[in-house]
Amino acid sequence: CNLYRYNIETNEWTDITGILDDIGPPEPYSCTSISQIEKFADKLIISMYWYGGVGTLFYSQNDGDSWEIISSFPSMSSSGYGHNNISAMTTKSGTFYAGTATSQDGIFYTNNLTDWTEYSAGLSSYNLSVSVLAVTEEKIYKLGGTVNLFQNDLIGVVGDVNGDGLIDILDIIIIVSMILEGDNDPSADVNNDGQLNILDVVMCIEIILNA
Repeated sequence: CNLYRYNIETNEWTDITGILDDIGPPEPYSCTSISQIEKFADKLIISMYWYGGVGTLFYSQNDGDSWEIISSFPSMSSSGYGHNNISAMTTKSGTFYAGTATSQDGIFYTNNLTDWTEYSAGLSSYNLSVSVLAVTEEKIYKLGGTVNLFQNDLIGVVGDVNGDGLIDILDIIIIVSMILEGDNDPSADVNNDGQLNILDVVMCIEIILNA
């Protein structure tokens, strides 16, 4: 459960585990592993796993110098501690997808790590369990469950104002034009603050740089 960051200038490893293995259910539970690491927008996302199917998402905005719990994730563990184990994560065009290992929850997505939407329609019972999530330009794939492979469409992304499935420089040009014209189209409100302004352009640039 230890996490290290490598500095290519000093050729040294630094322990950045911090609070990652300090938070969780009481004994006899203990941290088992870091399930997955993903970069989303300007944040590093970590999925921690404890024994008994319990897990928690953390994020860092400073490359692991400090960590915060993502308490908004809607899947709750039956043990009362943390969330059900988030076994798989992936990102595409400004959307973050997370799947749990339990047969009770399934897949969720968010554009801001605060507001989550369940995306498990068509999955039932033990097919809800997720072991791997993968994406192409148009589809998301789930492995795990009694049926091992499922396919679904990617979520339409806020910021993809030209509807081509990607957030790129073409969308930025359109959003800048919307701002200059005083438009407040919610499809361009990338940071979800209810206003269309230069902050949405900045967020688009961050999404493109981290895609």
